[in-house]
Amino acid sequence: MAAPKKRYLTQLTGGGPHNTWSAPPEVLTFDETTHNACLQAGLENYTPTLRFGRRAWRYVYGSKAFVSWLKCVLPTMTASAPSRGTPLSQVDAKLTAFCDGAQLSYGTGIHPLDPIANDVWELKTADVRLFGWFPVVNHFVIDVGRDASWLHEDLKRYDQIVVEVSAFRRSLVPTLAGPLGSKRLSDVVSNRIR
Repeated sequence: MAAPKKRYLTQLTGGGPHNTWSAPPEVLTFDETTHNACLQAGLENYTPTLRFGRRAWRYVYGSKAFVSWLKCVLPTMTASAPSRGTPLSQVDAKLTAFCDGAQLSYGTGIHPLDPIANDVWELKTADVRLFGWFPVVNHFVIDVGRDASWLHEDLKRYDQIVVEVSAFRRSLVPTLAGPLGSKRLSDVVSNRIR
């Protein structure tokens, strides 16, 4: 049996093989003003590799700190169970599914962190947590990535992440709009129309 192909976060990590077509934005969900503001703020755009003919439904942007974490820390992390794949492959699969408009599970896959007023959202894989906010519907800005087991060793670490993401978001004003200000998943993302 042949070894599985390695998948990479090609757009954010700046390299790696492409094994599918890079999807252009979907006209129904793409907000060009927000996209341009994200790029002007120095955020990097994650372009998913979707199957041929498929357009991105949702959009992900990463801060310089997050991209650095992707390049330097994420590849060194180990999976909690071999059957789950590497943390890198988990993040790639999660971001690809997110951008493809797959239905998200509130609580187990994504949810806002307390205090809700800070509008920091957590996107989860088995071994990794990604933290950011939604400036507009279907556009997720990620500032922090962390090892889930490290976070669970001391739950007060979540408080520091909320402070960190909130401070980074405030540093982008007025270039990028603030968060949507909702704890309801349906207010921050829409699912692909099949």
